[in-house]
Amino acid sequence: TKVVLFDEPTRGIDVNAKREVFSLMDEMARQGKAILMVSSELPELLQVADRILVMREGEIVAELPRSTTQEQIMHYNDVVDAFERLPMKDRVIISLVVIEGLKYEEAAETLGVPVGTVRSRLSRARNRLQEMVEGTPVVAEGTQLASVV
Repeated sequence: TKVVLFDEPTRGIDVNAKREVFSLMDEMARQGKAILMVSSELPELLQVADRILVMREGEIVAELPRSTTQEQIMHYNDVVDAFERLPMKDRVIISLVVIEGLKYEEAAETLGVPVGTVRSRLSRARNRLQEMVEGTPVVAEGTQLASVV
């Protein structure tokens, strides 16, 4: 199998030329060639890609299926940006429990902290992440808010 790299193949060309490029890519794929397309044009990627690899600072940070929407990709980027702004201890907890799939007890042992600490840090980290992504504060169940007018 041969691999063909298309780097921003549609930048600066008209709609008809884009169609020709996509047709060429499709023909090459039908011939068994692997096509890699680098593009900052999300609508085009979603139209032609079988899967999408999201890169950040030269590293692949996600592999998304063809069914992914532009809104989901933008939301994913918002989540990654927010995650990177979290304090390191929160990122470590999320990485161990959510990404790596460790049980609370395993994460606690790895970090040398009580299980309750892992649970509370994870809850706070998730809330902070949600606040940063959605722009609204997360209020724990049973908490009352007071406002001063």
